[in-house]
Amino acid sequence: MPRPKQLEPVPQTYPLEPLKEPIGLIAGWGSFPLEVAQHLHRQGRELYVVGLQDLATPKLADFATGYRELGLLKFGQHFRFLHSHGVGNVLLAGKIFKDKVLFGGRGWIRS
Repeated sequence: MPRPKQLEPVPQTYPLEPLKEPIGLIAGWGSFPLEVAQHLHRQGRELYVVGLQDLATPKLADFATGYRELGLLKFGQHFRFLHSHGVGNVLLAGKIFKDKVLFGGRGWIRS
């Protein structure tokens, strides 16, 4: 029986230095988005936050270079805001209540 081929290590492709470009955060409900924002603020990162309306805490603005509250399904507005500030990397943090997306208000599924 032939011996298995020896695997070679995968070359490291990510930068060793932390990224200095602005970072975006789309924040939902809960404390996790605030913890992420505080951590990035402590690192001195330039942070632009889209707070999802009726979900994200306004306290996020204290840790952001720029903050805007927008509706959950306003994806175009989210990305235009972030792109206008040179954001190339975006984090998503926090809970989204899927029952409100699917059934509430102008939800995708109507009963």
